[in-house]
Amino acid sequence: AVVSTQSRIGTFSFLGSHLYRAELIKRRNFMLVFNALPSVDSFFALSGFLVAYLLLKQLAKRGGLTPLQWIAFYVHRYVRLTMPYLVALLIEGWLYRLLVTGPRAQQTTLSSNNMCNQYWYTNLLYINNFVPWKVPRAGTGTCMRQSWYLANDMQFFLIAPIFIVLLLRRPLLGVVVTGGTVICSALSAAVIA
Repeated sequence: AVVSTQSRIGTFSFLGSHLYRAELIKRRNFMLVFNALPSVDSFFALSGFLVAYLLLKQLAKRGGLTPLQWIAFYVHRYVRLTMPYLVALLIEGWLYRLLVTGPRAQQTTLSSNNMCNQYWYTNLLYINNFVPWKVPRAGTGTCMRQSWYLANDMQFFLIAPIFIVLLLRRPLLGVVVTGGTVICSALSAAVIA
């Protein structure tokens, strides 16, 4: 659902007529595309439950984690995600422009290629959702636009153990900190929107 939505939304910039876009929005089969945010939220929730379950299982089994085990916890996730991500980044960032032909090929590949040449490292550091980009004569763009999800998921993975361990070791404080974070997140989203 997430990839399907990202690819369809990406094609809307190439549809010439605003009337045609308005007609597409009314179609029942496009309801999933325009209402895909709950699917993204559910994937984040599932990822959070999985991280919590696996971490709590390790903590219960070992009675805690040493600093070296914490490092291994993070490095394992980084390596497991980054290797296939790097291959996809190489294909979309550099090889794609060599393989794509057609009347709009340069327009579709120019922005992404420029972004990948300049900001490829932000994807590998999983901070590509924080770095703003402006490209002269090409508008705004990102390197591998759909990878914002991986960056968010990795960032959630980095901070989740703080809340999980706090809830495990000091439940009252954990509930207060977690609840306060959720309230601040909701308020910030309301202010931004």
